[in-house]
Amino acid sequence: MPAKILVVDDEPDLELVDYSRLSAVLIEAVKALQAEKDAQQQQVSSLEARLAALEQQVAAAHQLMVHLSSTALTTGWTLFGALVLLGADLRRRWHTGSQ
Repeated sequence: MPAKILVVDDEPDLELVDYSRLSAVLIEAVKALQAEKDAQQQQVSSLEARLAALEQQVAAAHQLMVHLSSTALTTGWTLFGALVLLGADLRRRWHTGSQ
């Protein structure tokens, strides 16, 4: 506890709390905790947005893979080649940060 709220009596082993000064310390502690909570909430919101974007990319990749697998035989592409191209595109998007 900060020294400004402790009152030392004549006895060296006795420390008393000055409750009239305690409120200011508690208010500052609550402000600090609120600021920390706000920062964490902002980080959570940012991570949620990033997760949503990644989920959309996975859904789009899945749709493309289904489409390619259904048309692979008629267009002459092999499914393996299509997946390699898809993987390269997703890797490029991930590294460049594009959506």
